[in-house]
Amino acid sequence: MLEYIDNNFFDKKCSDKFFGNIRYISCQFNQCDFQSAIFKSCKFIDCEFVNCNLSFIDLDYSCFSNTIFNRCKIQGVDWTRAEWGNTVIRLPLAFIGCLLNHSTFFGLDLRNTDYSQSVLRNVDFREAVLNGSNFYNTDLEESLFHGTEIEKCNFKNAKNYVINIMANRVKNSTFSLPEAMILLYHMDIIIE
Repeated sequence: MLEYIDNNFFDKKCSDKFFGNIRYISCQFNQCDFQSAIFKSCKFIDCEFVNCNLSFIDLDYSCFSNTIFNRCKIQGVDWTRAEWGNTVIRLPLAFIGCLLNHSTFFGLDLRNTDYSQSVLRNVDFREAVLNGSNFYNTDLEESLFHGTEIEKCNFKNAKNYVINIMANRVKNSTFSLPEAMILLYHMDIIIE
């Protein structure tokens, strides 16, 4: 397996490229374009992506451990294709100020993940475990929550979410008004 340790990659143009069996440890990627790239069995450990385009990437058994995505465009990604072993799910991911539209995290254990100040429109969180995650100031328009564990999450200043509290496990999470009023929508009540 090819390995990069403490490398900085800047302004790399890697659209539609194939990356296989590569381990990146403590690497930083700045302003790189990986749109539609294929990452097969790659490992990203303690890495950071800043202002990168990772839209439509194929994660094909790649894993991310303690990785930060800062102001990245990561649209149309099926995160369920990544490798989510026990080691990975214990070390959180962070998507800070990212654009994550049209992605799926269906059924994944993503405890303590930071999605703050991001746009997550039409994202599938059904059956996912999001306990302890941070959605501060995040736009969740048309995102799907069903059978999702949403305990001790921060939804302060989040907007456009529709979470059925009867169909999800919502406990000790923080929401802000007026957006939090939507939580009453599925309760078959009348508010005057």
